[in-house]
Amino acid sequence: METRKGNTTYGECRCCSAKGNHRDIMKEYYFNGIREVYFDIFMECFNLFVSFVFYSLSTNALLSTLICTTCVQRLRDATSFRMMVVSTERQLLQAVEGEDKDTVFVN
Repeated sequence: METRKGNTTYGECRCCSAKGNHRDIMKEYYFNGIREVYFDIFMECFNLFVSFVFYSLSTNALLSTLICTTCVQRLRDATSFRMMVVSTERQLLQAVEGEDKDTVFVN
């Protein structure tokens, strides 16, 4: 059961199952002036589609679409790490492309 309070809703976190007042993964939030939609971040960072439309006839309930602040921070950290790795990969590939073509790489 979920109950709304301000911009949070009481319920269970979709990621870690913690109960409390959490944000909705489908809604738009801003952090340091940057737009965040956690559902989109899951797709971009992990290529993971978080299902949320499943309806259980036996319990008469939908899957939770909530995420706790701890998981939000972990998601931000994962996104930041991914961006760093992608940036470094680009830099390394550009450096290799700019080097002498006779260079041999040994694994």
